[in-house]
Amino acid sequence: MISIVLFLVLPALSKHVITRQEQQVSCSNLPTAIRNKTIYFHHIPKSGGSTICATAKANGENAPPKNCRWHSVASIGSAPPTTTTQCNFIATTNFTFVANEEYMPVELQQDLFFSFILLRNPIDRIVSHYLHASQCMFTVCAVETPSESAACFECMQGLGEWYMARTSLHNFVTRRLLGGIHDDTVLNRTHLHTAKERLRDLFDLVLILEEFEDSGRQLLAYYLDWRIFLRDGTHRNSNAKQELSEDTQILLMSVNKYDMEVYAYARSLSHVLMKQLPRKISLPPIIASDRLNKLKQRLAKVKKSV
Repeated sequence: MISIVLFLVLPALSKHVITRQEQQVSCSNLPTAIRNKTIYFHHIPKSGGSTICATAKANGENAPPKNCRWHSVASIGSAPPTTTTQCNFIATTNFTFVANEEYMPVELQQDLFFSFILLRNPIDRIVSHYLHASQCMFTVCAVETPSESAACFECMQGLGEWYMARTSLHNFVTRRLLGGIHDDTVLNRTHLHTAKERLRDLFDLVLILEEFEDSGRQLLAYYLDWRIFLRDGTHRNSNAKQELSEDTQILLMSVNKYDMEVYAYARSLSHVLMKQLPRKISLPPIIASDRLNKLKQRLAKVKKSV
């Protein structure tokens, strides 16, 4: 494989799969099976995963229930699936798209899947997580930011203490990429290096949420032939610079230094893929899903009652 060197070795551009070629499944328990590759999306919570699931379904993909999660299907189980489990899953389902919202498998059966991931600025992701976990999102911060609402400002003051008490959330993305690591494991730079390697080697596409409207959609349109893009999930775009004190931002960046490096590396991978696209595809605007429209109506009622 020809590689391009940045500060780690970047992947060569994968074969264009706009009409996904049928692949010979090499799993030993499926010796004669011929089928298309299933799309595997690694869903990092609070990073646009609901939008990807809604978009996949809008483009005709057959996906599991409950936000497209493969763990909602009994045959995959609750633990990171082994190679055998992945093969059995493909053999017994007809899904064309699956999302994994848990840890990465230790080994992803790459001849079965076309895989991609969508990453978000780690500190903004933490803010979004806290807003939901604390219920600030659905009450005092339903619409306004801390600078616009004293009640929202007060609710957000608890983020630092809440987060520091939950060490399993520290460097959350790095842990998820490693697969099968214990939540209480103290990470080091060897773990970081492994996480970067897995990001580079296991994913055909690496997308960035902050750049999704342009480059993310272009890459998905080119590789997967998706043309309809729905915005789903919550409507609120959390922004740490607007919602956290400078001291809290510095603390979170220090604690999540590995996630910050993974995010920077992911952006470099995504930029290389985007530069190598042979053409830009004309796409319609992103539209809100019915579920999102209903959520907006619910939050508007909350605002009136606060």
